[in-house]
Amino acid sequence: MPNWTEEDIKNAEKDVPNGMPPRKAAKAWGIPYTTLYHRLTPGRKTCREAKQEYQRLSVSQERSLAAWAISQAELGFPVTRPQIKEFALKVLAAQGDTRGLSKRWIELFMGRHPTITVKSLRNDGNRYKKGKVAETQAAGEAEAGAGIEAGAVAQVGAGEGAGIVTEVGETTEARGVTESQAEVEDEPVVKVGAGTDVEAEVEEVDRKPQPARITTKTWRRGSSDGPHVVLVV
Repeated sequence: MPNWTEEDIKNAEKDVPNGMPPRKAAKAWGIPYTTLYHRLTPGRKTCREAKQEYQRLSVSQERSLAAWAISQAELGFPVTRPQIKEFALKVLAAQGDTRGLSKRWIELFMGRHPTITVKSLRNDGNRYKKGKVAETQAAGEAEAGAGIEAGAVAQVGAGEGAGIVTEVGETTEARGVTESQAEVEDEPVVKVGAGTDVEAEVEEVDRKPQPARITTKTWRRGSSDGPHVVLVV
């Protein structure tokens, strides 16, 4: 790569008409003497101007293509090398040129437009991909959280309707069995004295904890004159 720029050549070209010899001007600006000599020769073109005749796209078309690639990257949709080349082929096809481009065309194109670099395109692409992955993960986590919450609500609703044990610890049926057994166990035994006209029959209470077990007590009048009265508790 040369250590001088196009601006150095232009400055040397300005010094020569002011009386500075070409060799001295070339040395002052750090450019080869032959380069300055060719520039000072009437009708001679620069290397870039000479190569433009062999370029498939014009200067204005390449500038438009470079501006399009940069704008796409700024919008978050960076283009790749094949996409730039494909775009150039479409431009050529629109003006009747159906020939293909060489393998080195994209490298030469990017060399003529240093604002577009492989590094910047790769970094922009990675940032875009990372952003998309983060959005996808966030959406997946939100959807999974909503599914878990909906499942929990459905389970609680089913538990309330089907008698599943909830956070309270027991259902209405379980509490009913426990209270019934407590009433039977805490109820005092009725003793009837011998020789009275009341005969009591007490069924034996099953002390085993069985749900829906009902204990009954029956009293009958012992007199034969009146009607028999049966009381069931």
